[in-house]
Amino acid sequence: MTKQNYINLVKEGKKLVKDFNITVAKKAFHKGVLYDVKDLYSKLLPVNPFLFDASLEYYWSEYKISVELNKTKKELDHKLKRCIDYLNNQLNSILSVSYNNEIKFDEK
Repeated sequence: MTKQNYINLVKEGKKLVKDFNITVAKKAFHKGVLYDVKDLYSKLLPVNPFLFDASLEYYWSEYKISVELNKTKKELDHKLKRCIDYLNNQLNSILSVSYNNEIKFDEK
């Protein structure tokens, strides 16, 4: 994969994260949003399969456990925001190191 293709892939991921709606009207809706977030993680797997594997990622696991334990809506909203912030921060870091040539690419 060339550097420009990878950067475009990361930018597409950033757009997906930015467009993800973190507003949840009712506490019960967090159960559905939980799997929407997992789907968002899976869409980011081509960028980095280790960073974006939901089953290995701390914030998604914490959010999932909180949903299963029926925590308060405020806690669930906070943990959902942390998941999305994590994704955004990781993608920003990847872009930064890509632009600084800290990642080696195949230039084929």
